[in-house]
Amino acid sequence: MTDEIKLPLTSTDVSEELLMQLREAAPQIFSEGRIDFTKLQAALGEHVETNPERYGLTWAGKRDAFRNVQVPSVATLRPQPQESVNWGSTENLIIEGDNLEVLKLLQKPYHGKVKMIYIDPPYNTGNEFIYPDNYREGLDEYLRYTGQLGEDGTATLTSMIEVDNSIYDVVLYESEVERAFAEAMSTREDIKLFIKLPGWFKIETPIGTYNPDWAIVREADSKVYLVRETKSTKDQLKLRGSEWAKIQCGKAHFDTLGVDFAHIVSASEIG
Repeated sequence: MTDEIKLPLTSTDVSEELLMQLREAAPQIFSEGRIDFTKLQAALGEHVETNPERYGLTWAGKRDAFRNVQVPSVATLRPQPQESVNWGSTENLIIEGDNLEVLKLLQKPYHGKVKMIYIDPPYNTGNEFIYPDNYREGLDEYLRYTGQLGEDGTATLTSMIEVDNSIYDVVLYESEVERAFAEAMSTREDIKLFIKLPGWFKIETPIGTYNPDWAIVREADSKVYLVRETKSTKDQLKLRGSEWAKIQCGKAHFDTLGVDFAHIVSASEIG
């Protein structure tokens, strides 16, 4: 007679596993069965970050999202052999379900066994999705696509400046700060290329989309790729609405990509 094997009905309790590891590694940080944060800080010493000013992304509900990660899942993966191909021999899985719940269920039984997980993006709706990657457009097509020229050929922005080192012969600007910046970029030998980023170049942030101003290629001792936001001020209190927060989100985005990003007021701040 074989012993019955009872399988847990929930996914791994991340919080409980972490507590077990802490009790084993640092029992001195516990008081009456709970973590004493004063003792935890003392145990970690200089590795504790106490500076309240640091870069990061935050949004309403972020704390609740982290709590949801720690809640064990009671969901179940249901096999569908009749809808599968090579059910008995395939090493690939397609799973339909809530992303977070599925990842919780895979965490323990598939630990160390998965080479890659591909999460289907939310814009994959079954319809054709085309990125704007046709760089053979003429100037008029480019201006229409970026919202700088109406369908009737009328310019929606009337201010433009001729430049020598951009994709096109002119750059359209929306402020005196942008005009002065474009003029300075056009006269610098170390600036090999710069463009005013079009309106469709948007970064999703928790407070709406953000459209940075400039992409730049600078070459001195080496070639450097830059993204710059130009404003008349760096004073958070003098910027409109959520501008400051969106700029900080943009910085965090480009930092993750390893791209040099900065908020500046003039071209002299580059190099």
